[in-house]
Amino acid sequence: VRSVLPSSSQWSGSFEGLKDGAPLSVFSEVYLVLGESSTAYQNWIGKVVITGVHANVAYDGAVTYAYDYEGTGDLQPPDA
Repeated sequence: VRSVLPSSSQWSGSFEGLKDGAPLSVFSEVYLVLGESSTAYQNWIGKVVITGVHANVAYDGAVTYAYDYEGTGDLQPPDA
């Protein structure tokens, strides 16, 4: 079991969304912006490496991608 402390730089997760342009590829490095609310500047921001890409086509033809990622540094909390 791994616990993550507030000062730890080890973080990971996944997200899914409708296809919008070319998909990211495994091992791509991107910045991830996690919106805490609809208010501007309430975002968690960090650099990640994409570790998995999963495509899905629904019965209605909608294409979605799910991505797994690993953080490569600190996850910056929103400004107060």
